[in-house]
Amino acid sequence: GHRRRHPGVEIRIVEDGGTSLVSRLERGDVHLAYIPVGDDRFVGRLLYPVHVIAVVPADSEFSQNRTLEIGNLAGQKLLALNRGFGSRNWFDTACEAANITPPVLLESASHNAILNLAAAGYGIGILPSAVSFPRKSIRAMPLLHRGISIGKWTMLAWDPRRFIPPYVERFADELVAYAQDHFPGRDIVGRAPAIRRPKLPEL
Repeated sequence: GHRRRHPGVEIRIVEDGGTSLVSRLERGDVHLAYIPVGDDRFVGRLLYPVHVIAVVPADSEFSQNRTLEIGNLAGQKLLALNRGFGSRNWFDTACEAANITPPVLLESASHNAILNLAAAGYGIGILPSAVSFPRKSIRAMPLLHRGISIGKWTMLAWDPRRFIPPYVERFADELVAYAQDHFPGRDIVGRAPAIRRPKLPEL
């Protein structure tokens, strides 16, 4: 869509995670970054909420749950993203608050590795709701701590100290409009209590 409407503009997408992406934005390596809300160094546009979810095989004892309390993970083997990924940090913080330390069988930078191992029954996958997954072999449910969803809103961020070209602003407008209606994991997070919508600073 965007490429058709703006044939002279080439968008380069860089995949990175957590703190590395923030560093790229701060250095000016990228104009925009998809990050969790809460870093006061940046301004931007609100996108959508990302919840921490539990991923289990279709025949799991938890597979019929609409949501899952984090306390139920005590004693369960977990498959999690490496520390440094936002959703992993939110999950660890919730575990500390719930006073549980479930054993992490695998830490990986690969969402797909966690999905495949969870589907095969090696453990419960802990992932962000924005990940896409095979619906036949896997069930996903939002994790809660005392009935409250674990997660954050995300934003399309930029550094206010740097010039943002008009074509980047147009791309941001179109991406935000699309994402708010079609964001990944929308059907999963609809089952959980909403994460309070933050107010971003005026641009």
